[in-house]
Amino acid sequence: MKLTEKTDRSELPEGDLNKVKKNIRKGAQDTDQRWANALELVHTAYEVAEIQRPDITMEGAWKQYEEMIKVAVEELAKARGIDDDWRQTSLSEAKKIPDPEEIEYSIETTVDDLPVNIIRKGKNIEEIIKPFYSHNVTGHDIELRHRGANNVCLYFCKDGKRTGDKVTIRKRK
Repeated sequence: MKLTEKTDRSELPEGDLNKVKKNIRKGAQDTDQRWANALELVHTAYEVAEIQRPDITMEGAWKQYEEMIKVAVEELAKARGIDDDWRQTSLSEAKKIPDPEEIEYSIETTVDDLPVNIIRKGKNIEEIIKPFYSHNVTGHDIELRHRGANNVCLYFCKDGKRTGDKVTIRKRK
């Protein structure tokens, strides 16, 4: 079974996940390939297996995707060494990089025709979006539309149609 819809939140079957893992392992061991980083290897492994790469709204498949990134890092480190050029930074540079500061995001919506603006901090926009899906008490589907790297709209839908309710999340400048 392959993921075919952006709204599919199920996990990949074990057989499909094993295909991705196998492609990661083979790609890491193929020294003719010069991977820019572990993420490039993972993306290629999904593509070769003809399996849709999940987005963050596909909860189970997204967790598996995160696990595949860890597998790729481990396989590249095992096959090529920890300080090879597949790393974005050398180990010595990586130790100097501080933890990313939290970013302020503005969450805007309307309640009873009154504007509501809430400020939240997070390491990235995905961290801000995730609670809308994991704590969705409305029972409505949520449609996610990216409006750039740091700006998204969440539309609430019922029976396949937008209800008119939406939440806009923007990175504050």
